[in-house]
Amino acid sequence: VEQLLGEGFHLYTGLAQYRGNVYAYTGAYLVRLEKLVELLAEKAKKPVRVVLDLQAPECCPEDIVLRPGRERRTGIGLNRATKTASLGLIYSLEYIGLQKGKETIRLLAFAETKGDAKHLVGRYAVKLGGENRPGILDVEEAEKPYSGIAADCREEKGNRVLLFLVSPAILERSPWENGVVDVTTNAAKRLAEMLLQGLPLQPVRPYLATTRPIEAVMPGWSMAWRRHRRPVLLVPPGTLIIAKPAGEEDACRAAREAAEKGVGEYRDLGWGSVVAVAARA
Repeated sequence: VEQLLGEGFHLYTGLAQYRGNVYAYTGAYLVRLEKLVELLAEKAKKPVRVVLDLQAPECCPEDIVLRPGRERRTGIGLNRATKTASLGLIYSLEYIGLQKGKETIRLLAFAETKGDAKHLVGRYAVKLGGENRPGILDVEEAEKPYSGIAADCREEKGNRVLLFLVSPAILERSPWENGVVDVTTNAAKRLAEMLLQGLPLQPVRPYLATTRPIEAVMPGWSMAWRRHRRPVLLVPPGTLIIAKPAGEEDACRAAREAAEKGVGEYRDLGWGSVVAVAARA
């Protein structure tokens, strides 16, 4: 990606486009971005309700929510030279169906770079994923930066910033000390603090809300190192982080910075992309 975009690039993932509208991934399905922002702003006093409401089937009408199907497949990576299975490359993938009737749902990613990327604009036939499935990659110049659509300020003097994960966040360290996993408010606070590191925000109770498990996962096999990569902690999309501006920081500015930077580690590769809303609780 660095060869394509140059040094200092930043990817933002977890979005989709359908009939000209932008949708955000909730971990269960895709919801219209403006509806998600509206829900976050409306329920700033009871932020946990946002996560619960978005999981409810009656949450939103069909024109607001897309419910793509899923397909799980297991495969073996082949060494093309020897026609044998490559070491470590047995994998399991879950695909999200990108069809709604006869229409296609487009996955949407923003890429910001310090260099000039106008020469990249165009349409490309590419192979993606573990199975090298063919796909069409359309590169277009965006009218706004990612923070221009993913950050919203409903209160000039807001005292809450709600961060909704639309792509999984990664941590290389665990908030649980001494290998003991405890489900406590202190553990939730430590986890939120680790995710918010480097942002002008500090978590406030209840710190986090999610309906999906936070898991330790193996991120795959390193062809360069010839061994498995170290396990990481995966915080799923659909997780809500409840925070307030640190010190005298302005809530609107903090929300924009959170959308620009994301949370967790490997943010520049598209992990930990968030929708951020400044509101009053």
